[in-house]
Amino acid sequence: MIVTLRLPHSADAPHHARFPADIVDPADGAIQLPGLEIGEQQPSAAGVIDWSQVVTAEQKATAQLEQLRTDAVAEAARNRAIADRAIGPLQDAVDLEEATEAEAAELKAWKKYRIALIRVPDQPGYPDTIDWPAPPA
Repeated sequence: MIVTLRLPHSADAPHHARFPADIVDPADGAIQLPGLEIGEQQPSAAGVIDWSQVVTAEQKATAQLEQLRTDAVAEAARNRAIADRAIGPLQDAVDLEEATEAEAAELKAWKKYRIALIRVPDQPGYPDTIDWPAPPA
């Protein structure tokens, strides 16, 4: 069995504490973990709390909201790229006056879809709740 432990050593801990040797085939019972020897203490182990490392509920909520926003922007970009690829040839056919009525209608539907994607951030509840527009069939 291989177990990897992350030991709570600071960056200024001794080299042998930060990069301990592997423990291979230990005997049954308690195992002395590698790192600082008894008597050596780091400032963080002396009962001092580093408040700069505390993550508040507000910070977690902000991070979660930012992740939702990032995911929504990525999804909109993926859908927008699909719409752009569909619109290109249809727009060419319309510009050259070679489009059929079905192609012109399809172009209009894709353009409406693309506009709906652009307006997604304006929806109430964005980015928590998003009503994604359906692509043209």
